[in-house]
Amino acid sequence: MMQSVVRFLRWFCFGLLVAASALLVWALYRDPGTLLLRWLDMELETTAAFLLVTIAVLLLSVWGLDFVLRRLPQMWSKRRRAKLRGALHAGLLALAEGRWASAKKQLLLASTLQEQKTTAMFAAVYAAEALDETALAQELLSGLRESNWRAPVEVRTAVLLARQGDASGLERLRKQIDGPASPAALRALVRCLKDHGRLTEAQALMGKLQAARAVSTSELKRQESQLLAAALMQCEDLATLEQFWRDASKDVTRNPEVVAAYVQRSSELGNQDNASDALHRALKQAPSEPLFTIYGRFEHKDAGAALERAERWQQDYADSAALQLAIGRMARRSGQLDKARGHLLRAVALGGGASAFEELGQLAEQQGDIRLAKTAYHNALRAQRGEAAESLHAEAPSGALATEVRSSYGVPQLPQA
Repeated sequence: MMQSVVRFLRWFCFGLLVAASALLVWALYRDPGTLLLRWLDMELETTAAFLLVTIAVLLLSVWGLDFVLRRLPQMWSKRRRAKLRGALHAGLLALAEGRWASAKKQLLLASTLQEQKTTAMFAAVYAAEALDETALAQELLSGLRESNWRAPVEVRTAVLLARQGDASGLERLRKQIDGPASPAALRALVRCLKDHGRLTEAQALMGKLQAARAVSTSELKRQESQLLAAALMQCEDLATLEQFWRDASKDVTRNPEVVAAYVQRSSELGNQDNASDALHRALKQAPSEPLFTIYGRFEHKDAGAALERAERWQQDYADSAALQLAIGRMARRSGQLDKARGHLLRAVALGGGASAFEELGQLAEQQGDIRLAKTAYHNALRAQRGEAAESLHAEAPSGALATEVRSSYGVPQLPQA
């Protein structure tokens, strides 16, 4: 109801203004009138209509000038804000792409806009850390202490201290584990403990990482495997080694990196039987290229039986370069040089890389084939540099292995050229 009354009054006043204007125009049309203006020695004679039009033009000019003067600062401020918002976007994009110097420049520029100051400064901390500009990172974090981002700022400050070797950094991270930034604090604490070689403490935090869902399941398994492998290599006695191995989850103990660490350290500490059992168990559960490589390098008590077992695996893994390399390596160690040559040539053909070429070079030296040895060693270096290998110009000896290749349906196939 009130809105209707206001609308009516507005239109009524507008109508009165139009009527008054029309009446004034009609009166001036009937009689423009004559005005005489005298000032000092000057006289000006004009009509009332001209005077009114002049006054209207002057008023409109003053209004237009006032409008422009008031709008210019607003337009400048709007343009500046748009530029600084663009700097924040460009800085975050450069940070994601790893262009640290560009990210730092853009983010520091973006931080001059108050509404995005905290976001830009915190992102600039990561760019400064990547550029090893610790002083700048600490200065930025100091400027953020009074912001609402206190917990993340405390975590990054503690990380900087820990990276500089300050033990207080790790303690500050521990205090943040139960705070609002606990996932970030947990991830940072695990990383810092790992960098400081305190792998046992880092390993103990894996359960908290999982409970806090601070990382994805795949990332958690990857970190747990890396930590366990490093911790196993640091074990000073068999009791500690076996305790770590028993406490680890089954999924982690199947990881080739972990198995390799356990097998190597267990062998170094004199427990050859446990190392062999763990390796055979891992191969039985989930055979893989890395496990075949470990198997070929392992010092088996019964070398003949180990070689026969590896040869039986060819029925299911005929195209495995790692398996062919493992058989060739074991055959060479046992003195079966012709058999080793056939398998090593097969490993090279399947893309065994530098390891296969190096093993073939050692075999060629034993057989007195200096030309093949030189070419194999040269190809090993080329493979490490990612360059194409030269032709070996070598033939497998008579009686060498001829591997049968079958399709997924069990149908025999001709080997590829």
